Amino acid sequence: MSRTVMFAAPASGKMVPIAEFHNFWGSAAYVWTNLSRKYYNSDSYWMTHGRVGGEGFWKLLKDPRLSRTELLVFRATCDRVACERKRFRELAELFRDFVRLFPPEDRACSLLRQASILDWLAGDNHGLGWQPEWVGWQQTTLAENLWWIRGKDDEEGRPYEFGRDEPPYGIFCEDDE
Repeated sequence: MSRTVMFAAPASGKMVPIAEFHNFWGSAAYVWTNLSRKYYNSDSYWMTHGRVGGEGFWKLLKDPRLSRTELLVFRATCDRVACERKRFRELAELFRDFVRLFPPEDRACSLLRQASILDWLAGDNHGLGWQPEWVGWQQTTLAENLWWIRGKDDEEGRPYEFGRDEPPYGIFCEDDE
């Protein structure tokens, strides 16, 4: 079964996996299914209309009907997004709010566990031996690791590195305030 992997990195350093959630359906798919149900009246709309480039389900990212919670949690499920340390607790609370808006009932949901890890990383007693300044996700292990960089002639590759590689997309934008 596919997993969701949470990564963390120091301000200038490599993304390393710090947690795994053993059911992809409890993270990104949980968010996408709930938003599909609310805005398209279909649990599976995201699977059948998931074209890239602003078409189909992904155009919902620009839909003004989304609440702030829905928008920012949705952004957290996108490829190559990261959250900076000063926003860890805020994102954790948004994950909790999303679960309150869309209770899991009998479905898998790892958002509360992810929120707990964000709170843990925001503190000083996380025991990592370094200060996590960034958190990002690989929403499904069925896809290629987006936090692994390969050049044209580089079969082995290396971990994504803040300060060296192209910056990731931010979950929070200035106009979200």
